[in-house]
Amino acid sequence: GGAANEAEAKSRLLGRMLSIPVDLALSFLIGCSATIFLTETDKLQKDMSAIPLVKGRSLVADELCGDFAREYKQWPQSMWDDPKISGEAHPSLGAIRNFVKNCERRGEVEARIRNENGMGDDEPVLISNGLGDDSDEEEPTNESITY
Repeated sequence: GGAANEAEAKSRLLGRMLSIPVDLALSFLIGCSATIFLTETDKLQKDMSAIPLVKGRSLVADELCGDFAREYKQWPQSMWDDPKISGEAHPSLGAIRNFVKNCERRGEVEARIRNENGMGDDEPVLISNGLGDDSDEEEPTNESITY
């Protein structure tokens, strides 16, 4: 009868409605798993720790260097220097150490440029060449702001 067909139709509709959230959840899970599996974390950490070395003005460095440097200094230097701790065993700590060292390097170059050009301590400095090539040719410019 009619009641049996109506119950079967409701059952099919409920099955379809439940399949969408299940499909979404499975797709999300598979996507996240693939992203985690395929992401080259070593390269990503190396790239992130080199952000303070970019040319122009690094807004990321402006915002994060102070906080990371304060946190870095709260831990004994021997911990950061130990290759077992900040090397292969905990590469994230090595990336933090490198980020802070690169922040310090950028800060030294910015201070020198400010001094040479009679700029105030709070004036933003644009570095014409990135710091990754160890060049001393940085000059204040109006080139670019880099994130």
